[in-house]
Amino acid sequence: MNAQAISLFDEPRARATDPITSDLAALSIVPRAQDDLQLYIRRALERCGPLTQEQIAIEVGNAQPGRWKHGTIVSACAPRRSGLQVWDYEKNADGHTVAVWSLTAPPILKVEVTGDIL
Repeated sequence: MNAQAISLFDEPRARATDPITSDLAALSIVPRAQDDLQLYIRRALERCGPLTQEQIAIEVGNAQPGRWKHGTIVSACAPRRSGLQVWDYEKNADGHTVAVWSLTAPPILKVEVTGDIL
């Protein structure tokens, strides 16, 4: 069996072996408020680059004032809900180490080493 990975942000779809009614059901899916929140989180990261949960909450709150509570936005950044990747870690204003989130993982730098490095 060849499983195909899908993302939280992929369009709803049916399997190729499903009947046409499954395709029609997938097309009838209407985005919910939570889906809108995930969209605004993604837009904040696309616009600003990697951000902490608090920074994301501020960006989304500025874009949609009063639509979601600050804590709702912060908890929506959880990786299992959002599909976000940890980009880095930094200290926040309170001195706590917090994750910096991104839509993608940081690039792996390849360094060529030649000659005697010791």
